[in-house]
Amino acid sequence: MLRAMRFTADILVFFMGEELELLTITRKNPPFRGSLALPGGFVERGEVAIDAARRELEEETGVTDLNLVSLGVWDAAGRDPRGPVSTTAFLAMAEHRNCEAGDDAQTAHFEPLSKLAEASWSFDHKDIVTAALRRCAGAPQEILPTATATKTTELLQRWALRALEQFTAATPAAEQREGRDS
Repeated sequence: MLRAMRFTADILVFFMGEELELLTITRKNPPFRGSLALPGGFVERGEVAIDAARRELEEETGVTDLNLVSLGVWDAAGRDPRGPVSTTAFLAMAEHRNCEAGDDAQTAHFEPLSKLAEASWSFDHKDIVTAALRRCAGAPQEILPTATATKTTELLQRWALRALEQFTAATPAAEQREGRDS
């Protein structure tokens, strides 16, 4: 029996601290219970992906009022053990680290990307993080507020390049996949 495609939204929230950090959660529920993941979840009936992203980000981490930028769509067969699932990923920059786990997130916190490169991720979230780092390394101004100084943009670009090297070194080339532009 053919199963209908379901849709999710995943969110990458970066923070520029001593180094580039990413907001992650630990999943409370299967699949991948107890595993590292990006905040996100299913798009509800009548909802569009960006609204689902905002809702899930608030429910799972308490984070609100961010400018979400579309990163791409990931829909490879087998990316989710529950069946065919297509996710739209969004990225944003946070001005602070304030967050609190809620809903189906066991924990929520910002973690330096240098600690996450070797981590075991849920679903294909490591691939999504790698694509986000490529975006930040190539065009960081797309996710930074328009009034951000050139120095901050260059710093984000440098940190993203450094983290991208760590992530791609930790992932065999055959496993690297990128989302397509949405």
